[in-house]
Amino acid sequence: MNNFPNPHGSPPPHPPYGYGGPPPGDGKATAAMVCGIVSVSLVFFYGAGLIPGIIGLVLAGMAKKEGFVGGKLTAGLVLSIIGLSLSALIFMACMTCIGFMIFDEMTRTGW
Repeated sequence: MNNFPNPHGSPPPHPPYGYGGPPPGDGKATAAMVCGIVSVSLVFFYGAGLIPGIIGLVLAGMAKKEGFVGGKLTAGLVLSIIGLSLSALIFMACMTCIGFMIFDEMTRTGW
């Protein structure tokens, strides 16, 4: 063996096991963030962000359980909660309007 570097450019040695890859839960945290963004967007454009909000909360919980800590996890959790609460407020407002319409119809007809 000689001490001279390989002139053909051999690749560097592989890092030890566990280094170089994404941390556990990173993909789920990213998916939770995307679901949170979709949930808030659907609330503002269509008034319904319930399903992506629930999925975002579940994914954020799974990522936290795997030990992921970071901004993506926090953003996914917060945006999912905002989307769910705004969806719940819109749902309650719609049910209140329907109730008032039924009450008004009942009082007009003398039912």
